[in-house]
Amino acid sequence: MLQPIRFRNVIILLVGVCIFTISVFLFRYKQSLVTLQPQSAGNSTLGFQRIEVINLPHRYDREDAILMQSVASDIEYEIFPGVYAKDLQESGLPPVSKAMEDEGPKACLRAHANIWRLMLKEKWSSALILEADAAWDVEIRAIMQRVSYALNDLMDTHPLSTSETLATEKDPYNLAKWDIISLGHCHENNQNSDHYQIFSDPDSPVGKKYKEILLNDERVVRESGGPVCTTAYAISPTGALKLLLRTAIDFNRPVDLLIMDMVGDGTLISYSIHPPPFAQWKYEQHIGAENRNSDIQSSNANQDDKSDDAWKKVHQSMNVWRLGDNYLDSSFRHSAFGALKQMAFGG
Repeated sequence: MLQPIRFRNVIILLVGVCIFTISVFLFRYKQSLVTLQPQSAGNSTLGFQRIEVINLPHRYDREDAILMQSVASDIEYEIFPGVYAKDLQESGLPPVSKAMEDEGPKACLRAHANIWRLMLKEKWSSALILEADAAWDVEIRAIMQRVSYALNDLMDTHPLSTSETLATEKDPYNLAKWDIISLGHCHENNQNSDHYQIFSDPDSPVGKKYKEILLNDERVVRESGGPVCTTAYAISPTGALKLLLRTAIDFNRPVDLLIMDMVGDGTLISYSIHPPPFAQWKYEQHIGAENRNSDIQSSNANQDDKSDDAWKKVHQSMNVWRLGDNYLDSSFRHSAFGALKQMAFGG
């Protein structure tokens, strides 16, 4: 009886060795696949050639906020001058089929168009465009690394372009396959919402949903359905040319609605991230600064009976910023603004 028992033990041992060997092989194979994926989306410009922040010269407060968040999250950017509505002259603008009612959206569109023009002139490979009231998570570099992986997977399984290029360290988002990546929209409709991929992101906001699917440490990359708001978006040279051409022939829509129209009719190849990793900030309520979010009306608002408590909270937290009211899908697990107090004062 001893020999069969020994033989059985040998078989069990051999099976165990085989299982262990296969497990080690699969683990190393999986690790090799990870290392083959470009890592540059997690660099200081988030994998783009440039990060450009549009800011009007008088908005020192916004430039301060951008700088402090960038220090907290270790990213690099350039300030791009905004355009004042008072400096616009109709004789210097493209023709319009229907005039915009307010001058502010005209100036905003012109500032974005100036970046598209410079991108084409200086042959930038890619750019991330932020408006100066943008806010983000302090872990934005890690978040964008995961976004790049998921985007490339979605573009392989649901291509919108005929390009057969592959992502590289110099081009982690494979920019030949898209015109726009919407990263800071305040709203998006349901068009194309079935073309999506859920991906793991331990830095995603808590309690968010996509199509009634609860996202647990997850985000979604999807084919865009018409994003609204341009707080943050990436653009490729083809996207810049399409938008500049559209603007040059008819200067008739605010920049976000113009992009929404072109995404909706399929003339812009666009992907979106949900929840968006960027959002607009506003000043806390009841401190008399609500109107300062507007470049058209930037005077102090009246303080009220909640002002003392609001200011006490601001001084205790060393945080005067909140997310914009229209950004219902946005929140940050580790706000870059929230990291500033400990960075500055410790503890």
